[in-house]
Amino acid sequence: MFTISNIGLTTIIRVQNLTVIVARRPAKKGMFRYEALSDMIAVDELLKDTLETENFDALKRLFSGYCPKREALSYAARVSINPKALVELLDALNILKEKRPVVDTVLAEYRLRDGYAIRLENNNGLELVEYENGNVLATSRILSLREGQTRIKRTVANIEEMEGVSFQIIKSA
Repeated sequence: MFTISNIGLTTIIRVQNLTVIVARRPAKKGMFRYEALSDMIAVDELLKDTLETENFDALKRLFSGYCPKREALSYAARVSINPKALVELLDALNILKEKRPVVDTVLAEYRLRDGYAIRLENNNGLELVEYENGNVLATSRILSLREGQTRIKRTVANIEEMEGVSFQIIKSA
């Protein structure tokens, strides 16, 4: 989806149906300024005539299709007159990607090498869940976090003592 090409001193960034042309012009001895051109009028109006960016990779990342919204706003502020409008336009074109937040429901987890695991989970209430190779063996409801912590530690200690094994602590409550 994302291509970038250099033709002499001009960089062309293409993403889906958006093309941004950035021309590199000499400014001072050994320094360059970047002039943004575009074939899309809406984007052309939102970009500055001259981009003052220390990191050209930030501009490439903004149009790459891998930039999340929060990060895009900081990049857009460097290259645009109206950064919010540019971010909204890129979002409307489905160029920005937003990562979904991952909710961690596991409060404690202890595992054996053979695939057996005990977890204290918070799935609409506290539960102590036993797994064998990813399959649920048993589930028991817990009333409080303190009860769940003591019960999982006591269960792990009893199994270690009886079977002569040691659990790998993945996460401790």
